[in-house]
Amino acid sequence: MPINPFINDDAYYIIECKRLDTNNPNGTSGLNGEYISEGICRFVSSKYSCYYKTNGMIAFIVQPMNIQENVACLNNIINTSGFPSNTQRNIQQRKIVDDFNYSYYSIHSIDNKEITIYHLMLDFSKNIQEESKTV
Repeated sequence: MPINPFINDDAYYIIECKRLDTNNPNGTSGLNGEYISEGICRFVSSKYSCYYKTNGMIAFIVQPMNIQENVACLNNIINTSGFPSNTQRNIQQRKIVDDFNYSYYSIHSIDNKEITIYHLMLDFSKNIQEESKTV
């Protein structure tokens, strides 16, 4: 009989990772839109389990941007897009580490229960080289 350490082990956290850029920041078709539709909505649709009613998202910022302004754009998409995010509390800042200003959380409902999604916005824009365009 094989030994499987995950048998009957339902307790875990899921972290969804997405890229964010400055293209179409208030639109549903850009990376911000995908952050909501293919990120947050995966938790509220129960595609991902929420055993402890808490999960996380990591946003890799791939272009220079004002992260606080972009969070406002994400909230605008949540409030106007029609994506089924079941948002009870928009994305708002929540300091979890003293010298890091880009941690947030939001609250959503699933089957009359609230879940918390923590969001970390990690700026990788200085580490990414844009492709040179040759004409």
